[in-house]
Amino acid sequence: MVNIQEIMKNDLKKIGIDLDTDERYRCTSFNPDDMRWNRKYSEFIFADEKGYHYVCPGTRESEHVDKTFEKAEDLLYYVYRGKAFNIASFEAGKYWLEHRDCDITAIMRSRMLEILKALGEEYYLRRLQEIKEKQLQEEKYFETTKRNQ
Repeated sequence: MVNIQEIMKNDLKKIGIDLDTDERYRCTSFNPDDMRWNRKYSEFIFADEKGYHYVCPGTRESEHVDKTFEKAEDLLYYVYRGKAFNIASFEAGKYWLEHRDCDITAIMRSRMLEILKALGEEYYLRRLQEIKEKQLQEEKYFETTKRNQ
């Protein structure tokens, strides 16, 4: 099994995040034993014989996320997509405060794609494909709705 922590450390450095020193990311544990000790981690990322895991307990049951992936790449994409979204949302919100007439969604999407591309071309291409598929689904929905009217 690959060492997820080392891969993430190296990848996140590409976008200026140091997992060892950045306080925002000290809430991530790569040790599944930490889940037993009720420590102050907001997410757990680890691998075992069952696969690659992402667990985010949340404060309410509806917020609990427990996902298992067969491939490390799928877990990494899931984690990176979330981190890219958070960074892009924050930056787009800051920009919007100074430029209220801008399309904040477009800025956020663009920035998220930039971040994913910096982390790895495969993450960028995967997100781009998801966006295209969503647009196709929306087009089909609107076509069906027009026909039914």
